[in-house]
Amino acid sequence: MAAIKDIFLERYQDTLQQAAAQIASILRQQVPYTSQGDRPQRNPYATGRLYNSINWRVTQDNRISITYNRYGTYTDFGTYGEANTGAFGIDPFELPRFAGYSRRDNQFGIAPQYWTSLRGQDGIIDFLVENIAQDIEASISTTATTAAQS
Repeated sequence: MAAIKDIFLERYQDTLQQAAAQIASILRQQVPYTSQGDRPQRNPYATGRLYNSINWRVTQDNRISITYNRYGTYTDFGTYGEANTGAFGIDPFELPRFAGYSRRDNQFGIAPQYWTSLRGQDGIIDFLVENIAQDIEASISTTATTAAQS
């Protein structure tokens, strides 16, 4: 008989995989990009490399890991006098809302765009809460059914 923990972890991994895919999709919508299909050009300097570099995975310790090209940090938090260095390491749900690309005339540096921000994306948290509750319920039910059949 499988332990309740094992049943839960298997279901939980699936939930995290789905949440990670949702997060990556949101970030791809927010990252600076050039024209792609029916999406208008958001940033005249974007090449598409940052957009295409966004990857995700669920780690062995059940964390969602999102990776992207290193320079993405600069378009996200800004550079030089524009940089928001206080934003490094902040929970993405706590970052300022996605600001989008804005051209800065006569200023040096990149303004923060916060394209990794998940502020206002409460659907992800709702999805996780609902699905984790279902994962727990199903794990208990499966274990109880298996025990009753033994």
